[in-house]
Amino acid sequence: MPSGAFQKLKASEAPRRKRRSSSRMDVLPQWKLMREQLEKQKMTPNEVWQLTVTAEDKQKYRVQSRRTMVRVVANYIAEQNLPYRVVSFTRDGYDYFIFGYQEAIAPELIAIRLAPVGRANGTC
Repeated sequence: MPSGAFQKLKASEAPRRKRRSSSRMDVLPQWKLMREQLEKQKMTPNEVWQLTVTAEDKQKYRVQSRRTMVRVVANYIAEQNLPYRVVSFTRDGYDYFIFGYQEAIAPELIAIRLAPVGRANGTC
């Protein structure tokens, strides 16, 4: 049986490790429905779709972070070459994900996502 070998390779030629497990986001029923709907029907430029995830859902499906969920969704959109944008924010114990064409997502939603969080004494 031959022993290992040494080779000089370019970084692009090096083998890549494949992901062995699927994302926890893939088991969320809300995401499954949204993905099926995206495969069946494309959005029109003037509509947005909303996905809402509760804290109980996150705990049940062991999803840790809203940013992780956004990353999964953004990767899916990029893989499918869809012209959509994802905006996410947390309000009243729910994580909201808004999907749509960039022009359809209102600037107010982006402002909500970027709003500063006040300190305990009420100042920003």
